[in-house]
Amino acid sequence: MGGHAQMAMAVISVANAQSQKSQYKAQQRNYENMAEMSEMETDDEVLEVEERLREQLSSLDSDMAGRGVSVGADGTYTTLRRNEQKKAQKDITKIKAMGVQKKQQYRLGAYSSKMKGRQAMLKGTTDALGYGFKASSYKPYSSMFDKLKPSKKA
Repeated sequence: MGGHAQMAMAVISVANAQSQKSQYKAQQRNYENMAEMSEMETDDEVLEVEERLREQLSSLDSDMAGRGVSVGADGTYTTLRRNEQKKAQKDITKIKAMGVQKKQQYRLGAYSSKMKGRQAMLKGTTDALGYGFKASSYKPYSSMFDKLKPSKKA
């Protein structure tokens, strides 16, 4: 390849690297958005479990009151209430743990995309430098680059 072609390849390498970096940046933003959505979904699921618990306890209160049992006075009632609360707390813990894991996967995907973007830029820059050095060795350009070299006067 001639010097002009080498210089053109250097410019194309940088342009290509910038394009890849912007694609990875978009992918990173997508992963970050998915992580935020995952967090919101987890919060919604926790609210649903808490709402179901309130409904279950309300139903239990109504049922016991309908039987003529004083709410809070019966050991069976207290045990049933405690069991419902424990089940709900286990569900909430599981939901939160899965939500954290999902969010972490998306965050890792975002970080991976960020690093891929940096890698693409680094590769494009080094390729461009390689083409630039090849172009500098091309005869018409070599005199121009010779002016930049330190003199060998000793």
